[in-house]
Amino acid sequence: MSLTKEMFIKAVIDNPSYWKEAPNHFKNNKELALEIILVHKAYEAEFARYLPEELKNDKDFILSAVSHNAYIFPFISQELKDDEDVALAALKNDGIVLSFLSEKFKDNEKFVLEAVKSHGTALAYASDRLKDNEEIVMEAIKDVSYSFESASERIRDKKEFALVAIKDNGYMYKKVSERLKQDMELMLLAYMTKKSIVNSFPEKIRLQVQDLPPNKLVKHMEMLILQESLENDVPNKTKESKKIKL
Repeated sequence: MSLTKEMFIKAVIDNPSYWKEAPNHFKNNKELALEIILVHKAYEAEFARYLPEELKNDKDFILSAVSHNAYIFPFISQELKDDEDVALAALKNDGIVLSFLSEKFKDNEKFVLEAVKSHGTALAYASDRLKDNEEIVMEAIKDVSYSFESASERIRDKKEFALVAIKDNGYMYKKVSERLKQDMELMLLAYMTKKSIVNSFPEKIRLQVQDLPPNKLVKHMEMLILQESLENDVPNKTKESKKIKL
């Protein structure tokens, strides 16, 4: 019985190493290769190590392949791993692939921004310089709140970023700067999404609220926030009155 394309595809899916043994008109066939790629889930990319060298070096084929399953990226030719078009196509499919890319891509705003738009957690693989890039970090935490923990120390000390992260995931309160851990608005916001976070509040606040039922805790925190706001307004009004007298 002669080998049919259906038999070839099934044989490769069952045993990827068969790809290297198959007749050339099957193993180097781009359409058949793409069919095999399409039936695999992203995390099942190991089969791609058996791709024929001819296909691993074919840019048009690889562009299509990584657009469907970016996780075959580690198995393509070194030349194409450094190709900007291929890298961008892979990142658009799944930003986590940034972890496989070279340092030049990890420190490039265009590629890292594409990565975090696709998958916010890709921020963890960006260069330290770009973990301090406000546009990139905001895109990342809007997509996946816990990517906030990969941001630079400077950004984790900025309230506008903390608010976005904590609103979606109260656990991110633990990742803000020590200064922002004193911010009662952030404490209350964190508590609203994760009740157990109260155990991470500064001791002075924790002792006041930890034994309160949820509704009373919220009211108490709101009262503290209002009180703090009024106290902060007093110096400002004093300064204004002094200016008027002058």
